[in-house]
Amino acid sequence: MPRSREALESAGLLLLGLCGLGVGARSLAPPRLDLSPSEEVAPPPGGWPSMHDPEPVVRYELRARLDPELHVVDGEGRIELRNVADVPLRELRMHLYLNAFKNDATIFRRARTAGFRGEVAGAPGLIDVKKLALVGAGGVEEELWQKRELVSHRGESPQDPLRAEDAPPVPGAPDDETDVRVPLPREVPPGASITLAVAFHDELPEISERTGYRGSFHFVGQWFPKLAKLERDGTWAAFPFHHVAEFYADFGSYDVTLDVPDRFVVGATGPLVETRREGDRRIERHVQDRVHDFAWTAWDRFVVRDAQEGPVKIRLLSPPGYELAVDRELQSVRGGLRELGARYGAYPYDVLTVVHPPDVASEAGGMEYPTLITTGGPWWPAHGSHEVEAVTVHELGHQWFYGLVASNEVAWPAGDEGFNSFAEQLVMRKLVGEGTAVSLGPLQLSYLTLARPGAAAHFEEPIFQPADRVANGGSYGMRVYGATAVALETLRRSYGEARFDAAMGAYARQQRFAHPGPEDFFRALETWVSSDCARAARAALTTPTTLDFSVERVTAAPRHAPKGIFDRPGPAERTRDPKLAGYEGFAGSVWIARRGVVDLPVTVELRFADGAARRETVRFGERVWLRLDTDGPTELVAAIVDPDLAIPLDRDRTNNFLATRRVGTTAVTRERATAWIGLLARGAGW
Repeated sequence: MPRSREALESAGLLLLGLCGLGVGARSLAPPRLDLSPSEEVAPPPGGWPSMHDPEPVVRYELRARLDPELHVVDGEGRIELRNVADVPLRELRMHLYLNAFKNDATIFRRARTAGFRGEVAGAPGLIDVKKLALVGAGGVEEELWQKRELVSHRGESPQDPLRAEDAPPVPGAPDDETDVRVPLPREVPPGASITLAVAFHDELPEISERTGYRGSFHFVGQWFPKLAKLERDGTWAAFPFHHVAEFYADFGSYDVTLDVPDRFVVGATGPLVETRREGDRRIERHVQDRVHDFAWTAWDRFVVRDAQEGPVKIRLLSPPGYELAVDRELQSVRGGLRELGARYGAYPYDVLTVVHPPDVASEAGGMEYPTLITTGGPWWPAHGSHEVEAVTVHELGHQWFYGLVASNEVAWPAGDEGFNSFAEQLVMRKLVGEGTAVSLGPLQLSYLTLARPGAAAHFEEPIFQPADRVANGGSYGMRVYGATAVALETLRRSYGEARFDAAMGAYARQQRFAHPGPEDFFRALETWVSSDCARAARAALTTPTTLDFSVERVTAAPRHAPKGIFDRPGPAERTRDPKLAGYEGFAGSVWIARRGVVDLPVTVELRFADGAARRETVRFGERVWLRLDTDGPTELVAAIVDPDLAIPLDRDRTNNFLATRRVGTTAVTRERATAWIGLLARGAGW
């Protein structure tokens, strides 16, 4: 990128930031959100697919005791596993995620993320499994943990996170202890179940990305020995804990009893079903079915606000003095539950806990777990900026895209973060209007405007690829989050918003409590939109190229009657007649180009000297250029590709307009202004 462009982008971002802060200093009142009941998205022909309950695979019954002075958790309990594979089970694979924080030689700590969260490492953390035993008849235990084997992975990027055990061991990460193989003493037949007795000791790290402590604040995520996802063919979807990757697990039941000092307030996955006091300690039991994870938080300074939205009990936990932020979070949750439910099926749980971590523990913010989300931001949310609303809606959206549609976040992060970013911008548009990122009077910046640079990232990587193969943290944010949302919105506008919304709604309902992959998504588009849409989606999302339409040349010249000899009734006409009927006016041509392999219908607007305009919708097919010829009474003076900005995936909008001379039109002005705003905002994602 040229230095001049870098300076321009930085200046633009600084200007936007100053605008937001300046207005925020004058008004801290929450914006008015549209909380009116959402109209149900029209289903596809034949109605919505049935939503099925999950196949229960695991059951965790755990007890955990927090020592907030030492920042440790001691746990014990039982894990039940049913063999849902079609073959006998000979081993277990377990995730020990807290060991990612154990030392600087782990895959997580060695990552060169270059622009993603969690890069600052504080005090280390670990999980020490004290016991893992097979429980037999009469409660007799058979010790398994002594025969465990650490799975050796490539130093930073396993070739395939789903089959990392097939890759030969490579020196570079011998101290990573986040993926463990445990042999079983005998086979477990298909359909049979086993019970494991487990005991473990956690030393929480200083807050880093998803878990840990800061002062007396504790957020406890990925804290117990967790079984990997058991696939139907008997393989385990096991992987080390990567920096930019997240999680993948089977659905099951969690029955967790938490023991904390009595002065602490607890937030956790699932409803509180039992509580009691024992001396200066409080014991809480939380139970939740049909989920694939459990997280909790404890702090002695939480302020609690309870609310209700339909059948859902909402509990908001925040630091003292954060009432303004909590007001906006509650509004966002109310509207989000309605809108997301209308689009992707109703929220199926009874409770939702929203945690706003203190500023000193911001790394715990912006995260999602079943029935529990974390937000973030200052106590004084700026008027005009929708940061608080956006992070709340985004994390709430993960209850669908991650929680219910449980795709593999490691192998296919776009199916989680990207799909959720797309859903987020639709919900935000309903709640706040077109300025989904910033609303400052005439300045209305949408999330898509800020996300468009992801479609033109420095590394032209496929959007659909495993998390650990993305070039770095900046590219991960731009491609997985931004570019996915931009690509889906492009398809939505190109093939009809109603049809595309119905397809996404059908996909979310059909894959509820399932574990879909990219092919399931493409199949949904083919079924509920068209095979043409599915082909375009595959090209846009699985190839390393981007899309760029441009106007390359515009020509116009007066028309003249042709010279020569023409057969006509009577004597041959040999003279040139400039007033010969049908040859008055001007002849014009425009050449447009497409760079990239994504083939979408695109509108081209032709503008004439008398102010008239004509539009045509064209397809390139296998071609990389097209020429449109036009004859009219006045001169062709300009051409605009995509005048309605219907293709946000278009990489560079500054080349979408070309004129033979200066033209002042609303469409051209808007196209130029939007292109430059997008250019100024490009630095936001890198």
